Amino acid sequence: QYLLYLGEVILQNGIQPFFDFDKIIDCFFDCYISSLLRIGDYNYAKDIIDRINDSDLFESRLIYRDVQTEAISYKINFCDLLHLTNSFQEAIDNLELLLVTSTLSSEQLERCNYLILHCKRHIGENLKQVSREFKVLSNTSQDSYFKIRSLYSSFSIDMFQGKKDIKESFEKMRNKIDSLNPNSEILLFAQRHYIIFYRRICKDFKKAEKLLIQNIKSLEISKSRILYDYYFEAGELYRERFYRQSSNKDYQTSCNYYEKAIEFSKNVGDTNLYHNAMIGKILLKTQHSRVTQKDLNFILRATQTESMLNMMQFQLVYYYLTNDYDMLAKISKYASQLEYCDTSNIAKKLSKKHFCFIPLTVM
Repeated sequence: QYLLYLGEVILQNGIQPFFDFDKIIDCFFDCYISSLLRIGDYNYAKDIIDRINDSDLFESRLIYRDVQTEAISYKINFCDLLHLTNSFQEAIDNLELLLVTSTLSSEQLERCNYLILHCKRHIGENLKQVSREFKVLSNTSQDSYFKIRSLYSSFSIDMFQGKKDIKESFEKMRNKIDSLNPNSEILLFAQRHYIIFYRRICKDFKKAEKLLIQNIKSLEISKSRILYDYYFEAGELYRERFYRQSSNKDYQTSCNYYEKAIEFSKNVGDTNLYHNAMIGKILLKTQHSRVTQKDLNFILRATQTESMLNMMQFQLVYYYLTNDYDMLAKISKYASQLEYCDTSNIAKKLSKKHFCFIPLTVM
């Protein structure tokens, strides 16, 4: 709250003669805008950037490709904002340009490399290579924050791709993360993937639910952006429980959590989370009622705007709901070529008219 207040004071009153200009840059660009991104206020962060560009706060206009000053924190935060609003390739292009045109500290270099890999994971192309690069970054990083995030990012890809010995890999990852004595914030990021593992691999819904609710309560106090990813995962967990054993309570709980994720993601322009939460809610409804044409149209539009990974999952949902078994068989083959093991197996089962739960993925 203090950083947000300080940023507002600087914006309203401008740079004063007695200010340390370098520290203002560090505080304003790294702390203030980072604070806005962490609480998920992307629209306001974008508004702040526009206000900076339109003001005479700096001699040069801070539009990334034309920037003259070495406001590295601004540039990286701008790229992170692109990532958070699903402009993944644009974020990668800007980050790669930054790497070859600027002098970065070791921490800034690690953050840029992590963000590039993170965006590639969202896009979903050549995930095996992305997983390997995350492992390298985890081993070479000097910052425990990026070491841990790279660790669980690599694991989440391996889990999605159906790698062998994934339970053993999970224990190794968790032990390594614990040995780094992570702070509560980074542990909450990692534990979202623990929850997915407990639910999707171990089928231990009680363990997944216990950790999920515990962390949601903690996040509802801090209001960190990841709270809304947790809401989505809660929607998924209770939807799957409802699928396995019909319960009005699980149905309503799932619906409520999806709604929370939908409201947030729609307001801030996070289309990836928005599409997944909306389609999760549609799948929930179709477990006891017919799909509507409006819902089908929404899913079809989502397939046309998402990156490869989610596009494939949404196509699977669309062809399942329209009973197009031939297309489901084709999706299974194509997903197998991309090494989307989970998606391929589900599409194969559905193409043979076998019932199964359809999980959704927010990477």
